Amino acid sequence: MGQQNQAGFAVGNRFMDIGVDDLDTGVRAARLGRKLVEQTFKDDPRQLNGLAWFIVAPDNDIPEGMADVELAVLAISRANDLTEASEPNVLDTLARVQFASGDHAAAIKTQED
Repeated sequence: MGQQNQAGFAVGNRFMDIGVDDLDTGVRAARLGRKLVEQTFKDDPRQLNGLAWFIVAPDNDIPEGMADVELAVLAISRANDLTEASEPNVLDTLARVQFASGDHAAAIKTQED
């Protein structure tokens, strides 16, 4: 398993450990996700990358249409800024997030650069 997948699973397990899978609405989950990006993980590009990957990974357990792609954009944008657009795992996740958000041209450009 690659480092990126390990980080994604670690973040996913952390969500499950604190009961996110039992939330009755997406509102509390969205608040928690934003708190992770803005506070808990704000200076940790690996965790931010893992969170974004967890949200957009093709093999995640998030039901179709329920992924918070906006949160993934926030997380991976911060990770990319912290790594000064130089970390391959972050750039790979950035391309996946761009694709998931509908910006296919940007995703292709990110993969090509």
